[in-house]
Amino acid sequence: GFDSAQVTVEKTLSDRSDLRFDAQYDAMHHLTSFQAGYQREFRRLALSVSALADSKGTIGGTIGLTFSFSRNPFGGGMRFSNTKLAERGEAAVSVFVDKDGNGVRSPGDEPLKGVEITAGQYGSSQPTDKNGNAVVDDLNPYEKVVIGVDESTLPDPFLVPVSSGTVVTPRPGVPAKLEIAVAPTGEIEGELHGLEDAPSAGVELELVDQNGEVAATTLTEYDGYFLFERVRFGNYSVRLTAPSARALGVVRETGESAALSEKKPDVALGVVRLKADQIAAATPTGPSLARNAP
Repeated sequence: GFDSAQVTVEKTLSDRSDLRFDAQYDAMHHLTSFQAGYQREFRRLALSVSALADSKGTIGGTIGLTFSFSRNPFGGGMRFSNTKLAERGEAAVSVFVDKDGNGVRSPGDEPLKGVEITAGQYGSSQPTDKNGNAVVDDLNPYEKVVIGVDESTLPDPFLVPVSSGTVVTPRPGVPAKLEIAVAPTGEIEGELHGLEDAPSAGVELELVDQNGEVAATTLTEYDGYFLFERVRFGNYSVRLTAPSARALGVVRETGESAALSEKKPDVALGVVRLKADQIAAATPTGPSLARNAP
């Protein structure tokens, strides 16, 4: 015969809750026992409930609560979590609307509520509170991770993160503090005409900021229309890419500029006319033959 036998059945109800059932037979003591358990993870604690019974009439049950706590990294008392805060890493993140465009939190910048924080493969945090604050728990200690915002949770489609993310190296029990700037944006549109003053299609354009950096690129449509979308507030100029300018025999700079601001988030440039590149036109493009003097 056999000494004992056990059957276990587990069922995942969600990513935060599980059911478990165990049936065991002990041949030596002629005892059959049953146990059922339920586990659920909440934001600030973990709950476990179990009940057991056996063939000798024994009945029992247990209820367990598991949690850890630490000082709130944003101040104002204690913070509770269902993870082991002393052993795992965490990131304390503040999200704000960067109205002045300087990339740092300044007087007048507003906290952004309801935004979820991403941390690589670890997913998202709870949404930011009314102060724009959120904590990402359960990060692997000493492993670099990119902290950013889930753009799908931003309240306005014209808000964009200033950077693609910030790399942090979490330490056990020590929250990594960082701020994430989200900037308002606008649009710049116009219509590009070639040397013969007809709409020019398929031309690649660049939007250049005041530091000389390319902020965005776009292609003109069949009717010469072009649009730069979700452009951060600031001063910009429009130019052609070098290959497009060479192909058309025109200068890169169009002479058109635009200033986006909270008061003027959309700018229509109207018709933008290209200018011939006189230097390129005067430069021979093929071989030349020299004639000897008689």
